Amino acid sequence: MHVIGSRQSSVEKAQETLGKYPKVRFAAVDVRDNAAVEKMVSDCVARDGRLDYLFNNAGISQNYPYELVTPELWKDMVDINLWGVVFGIMRP
Repeated sequence: MHVIGSRQSSVEKAQETLGKYPKVRFAAVDVRDNAAVEKMVSDCVARDGRLDYLFNNAGISQNYPYELVTPELWKDMVDINLWGVVFGIMRP
């Protein structure tokens, strides 16, 4: 089993709970990067022979009114919330 997170901190938190299981592998992957997502899937398949499930639910938001959101934050939200999902389901 592979536990993949979009932030190292979330991977470390999962590792605190699931690290006692010797077959679990952990990694952080930037879901905005299609090549990184493809490599993660390929690595999982190479290690285990197949990928049965991929829970593709990375996402971000913000805590203040949207009219105050900068273009950079909008780009991050779109890249993670949209492209992160697209890259997760686009498998050859």
